[in-house]
Amino acid sequence: MSKYPNTLGRIEAVWNRLGGEEGVDRFLRGIVEIKILKHTVDLGAPPHLPFDDAEVVKHDGKGVVEIELRSDDNLYIDGKKVILHLSERQMGDNRVIGHELRQELEGGDQVLLNSNVLDYLYDHPELSPEHWKQNEQGETHYIFFWGSIFRDPSNGLLCVRFLFWDDGGLDRDYRWLDYDWDRQDPSASVASN
Repeated sequence: MSKYPNTLGRIEAVWNRLGGEEGVDRFLRGIVEIKILKHTVDLGAPPHLPFDDAEVVKHDGKGVVEIELRSDDNLYIDGKKVILHLSERQMGDNRVIGHELRQELEGGDQVLLNSNVLDYLYDHPELSPEHWKQNEQGETHYIFFWGSIFRDPSNGLLCVRFLFWDDGGLDRDYRWLDYDWDRQDPSASVASN
């Protein structure tokens, strides 16, 4: 068995990515260099609104952070692992109202990611870990970004945005805080220390 699986296929892919024989020659002569792309998000930039006329109630975060998907199939922000947090009240068949979950999360010790991260991940689906698609029961994950909360000015209702996989692609939406959250609805966060 080969030490490097599918070696010839990978060599061909690199060869093609460099632009064939001419591109490989330029690379070997030092005319072309390979640059590792860095994915950055400005947490303090104004968030995209979930619907027309939405108002921003909360938008935590400031500065530019680096996002990377590592070989362990986990997402990291500035070197800290992103976790999909579930409250004890979301475990098993339990459900919790969004307003109550918001209070619990805001009193916790994790940093809640805002919707700027959501939108960057939506634009770069290659950064999404495989295990973000479904939970252990095979149900779709709806991943919430509680660092940004929005209000509908016509009725005062609050909502939070979420990201999910649907029909093989990423999608995004929002949910009113009057609704229930269960085991399919984790919160994206990083440890505060």
